Amino acid sequence: MPVYDESVYPAMKGNGKIRMMILDESRGCAFTCPFCPQSSRDDNNWRKKSPTRVMDEIERLCARQGTRLFRFGGQFTPGRLMEDIAREILASQLEIEY
Repeated sequence: MPVYDESVYPAMKGNGKIRMMILDESRGCAFTCPFCPQSSRDDNNWRKKSPTRVMDEIERLCARQGTRLFRFGGQFTPGRLMEDIAREILASQLEIEY
Protein backbone atom coordinates (compact mmCIF):
# COMPACT_ATOMS: atom_id res chain seq x y z
CA MET A 1 0.00 0.00 0.00
CA PRO A 2 1.31 3.47 -0.79
CA VAL A 3 2.13 5.85 2.03
CA TYR A 4 1.13 9.50 1.61
CA ASP A 5 1.49 10.54 5.25
CA GLU A 6 2.59 14.08 6.07
CA SER A 7 5.74 12.66 7.69
CA VAL A 8 6.77 11.31 4.27
CA TYR A 9 5.25 14.07 2.11
CA PRO A 10 5.10 17.33 4.09
CA ALA A 11 3.19 18.99 1.23
CA MET A 12 0.17 16.82 2.12
CA LYS A 13 -0.43 19.06 5.13
CA GLY A 14 -3.27 21.51 4.63
CA ASN A 15 -5.01 22.17 1.34
CA GLY A 16 -2.13 23.57 -0.69
CA LYS A 17 -1.89 20.59 -3.05
CA ILE A 18 -4.31 18.73 -5.26
CA ARG A 19 -4.67 15.33 -3.65
CA MET A 20 -4.58 13.18 -6.76
CA MET A 21 -3.28 9.75 -5.86
CA ILE A 22 -1.52 7.46 -8.30
CA LEU A 23 -2.78 3.88 -8.56
CA ASP A 24 0.12 1.58 -9.33
CA GLU A 25 -2.07 -1.20 -10.67
CA SER A 26 0.40 -2.86 -13.04
CA ARG A 27 4.12 -3.19 -13.66
CA GLY A 28 6.09 -4.43 -16.59
CA CYS A 29 4.60 -5.25 -19.97
CA ALA A 30 3.16 -8.31 -21.67
CA PHE A 31 4.78 -7.49 -25.02
CA THR A 32 8.37 -7.77 -26.24
CA CYS A 33 8.65 -4.86 -28.64
CA PRO A 34 12.21 -4.79 -30.01
CA PHE A 35 12.43 -0.98 -29.75
CA CYS A 36 11.36 -0.81 -26.10
CA PRO A 37 13.95 -0.86 -23.31
CA GLN A 38 11.28 -1.88 -20.77
CA SER A 39 11.03 -5.51 -21.92
CA SER A 40 14.76 -6.13 -21.51
CA ARG A 41 14.87 -4.35 -18.14
CA ASP A 42 12.01 -6.29 -16.53
CA ASP A 43 12.63 -9.65 -18.22
CA ASN A 44 9.02 -9.40 -19.41
CA ASN A 45 7.76 -9.91 -15.89
CA TRP A 46 4.30 -8.34 -16.19
CA ARG A 47 2.34 -8.07 -12.96
CA LYS A 48 -1.05 -6.57 -12.20
CA LYS A 49 -3.09 -6.10 -9.05
CA SER A 50 -6.54 -7.55 -8.74
CA PRO A 51 -9.47 -5.11 -9.00
CA THR A 52 -10.32 -5.95 -5.37
CA ARG A 53 -6.83 -4.99 -4.22
CA VAL A 54 -6.96 -1.72 -6.19
CA MET A 55 -10.36 -0.97 -4.64
CA ASP A 56 -9.01 -1.66 -1.15
CA GLU A 57 -6.21 0.80 -1.89
CA ILE A 58 -8.68 3.43 -3.13
CA GLU A 59 -10.90 3.06 -0.07
CA ARG A 60 -7.92 3.26 2.27
CA LEU A 61 -6.61 6.42 0.60
CA CYS A 62 -10.06 8.02 0.67
CA ALA A 63 -10.34 7.34 4.40
CA ARG A 64 -6.79 8.35 5.36
CA GLN A 65 -6.16 11.24 2.98
CA GLY A 66 -9.65 12.48 2.20
CA THR A 67 -8.91 12.28 -1.50
CA ARG A 68 -11.43 11.57 -4.24
CA LEU A 69 -9.14 11.91 -7.27
CA PHE A 70 -7.06 9.06 -8.71
CA ARG A 71 -5.22 8.15 -11.88
CA PHE A 72 -3.75 4.95 -13.22
CA GLY A 73 0.04 4.98 -13.11
CA GLY A 74 0.94 1.46 -14.15
CA GLN A 75 3.27 0.75 -17.03
CA PHE A 76 0.78 -1.38 -18.99
CA THR A 77 -2.84 -1.29 -17.88
CA PRO A 78 -5.01 -3.52 -20.05
CA GLY A 79 -8.50 -2.30 -20.89
CA ARG A 80 -10.11 -5.29 -19.17
CA LEU A 81 -8.40 -4.44 -15.88
CA MET A 82 -9.60 -0.83 -16.15
CA GLU A 83 -13.14 -2.08 -16.81
CA ASP A 84 -13.04 -4.47 -13.85
CA ILE A 85 -11.79 -1.71 -11.55
CA ALA A 86 -14.54 0.61 -12.84
CA ARG A 87 -17.15 -2.06 -12.03
CA GLU A 88 -15.75 -2.35 -8.50
CA ILE A 89 -15.96 1.43 -8.08
CA LEU A 90 -19.56 1.50 -9.30
CA ALA A 91 -20.52 -1.42 -7.05
CA SER A 92 -19.01 0.34 -4.04
CA GLN A 93 -20.93 3.54 -4.84
CA LEU A 94 -17.80 5.46 -3.84
CA GLU A 95 -17.86 8.93 -5.35
CA ILE A 96 -14.43 9.41 -6.88
CA GLU A 97 -12.90 10.63 -10.13
CA TYR A 98 -10.22 8.72 -12.01
